[in-house]
Amino acid sequence: AGLPWSRWVSLDATCEDVMSIYCAGGATGDVLTAHFLRCSVQVNDSTCFLVLSDEPAPYRVENRSPSRTLAFSCQGSEKYQILPPLSWCDFAWPDNVRHERRLVVQDVETHRSEIYDADAVGLGQPLHLSTDQAVTGQSAQLSEAGYHEVVLLQDASEMNIFVGRVAAELGGRDVPPGVLQVISRRHSDGEEAIQSLRQMRQEMIME
Repeated sequence: AGLPWSRWVSLDATCEDVMSIYCAGGATGDVLTAHFLRCSVQVNDSTCFLVLSDEPAPYRVENRSPSRTLAFSCQGSEKYQILPPLSWCDFAWPDNVRHERRLVVQDVETHRSEIYDADAVGLGQPLHLSTDQAVTGQSAQLSEAGYHEVVLLQDASEMNIFVGRVAAELGGRDVPPGVLQVISRRHSDGEEAIQSLRQMRQEMIME
């Protein structure tokens, strides 16, 4: 596994930036712990110095439940962090997050999850802890609510099934399989600024 590494720090010019370093842990190495450093490049008497110092995290995620263990990750990422009851952890967005910043929060016991927009102020959708049979790409309703539940699965194969059902609903529209795969990937990877069933149908109609 080796040591965790940050992104490159350029010494070509004076600058200051906050770097995040994630240390992998857990049985499979997919549980992350974040550490933050302020990196300052300074020049004194023709000597270039790289000054490193501890830095508070830009974000803090709290689990205020007295009884539920939660896991959270950036939408589209396979790495996650665990929050036991009444605990918190430091957090920063990965450098490759380009569009809307969304967190997927999952209850560890029931595997129920919900997506939250970190830029939205106020309460989000409640995280339902029902242990009812999980929705699949085949059983989800062809509605915005059903679409949302399939997105929460973060499973490309289930999204493929759902996309096929949506295409069939549009009167068996002759959309090439390759195009359907592109649409499926676009709606399951969490990188689209607008994700909705309506958007998916419009993409199919335009093909």
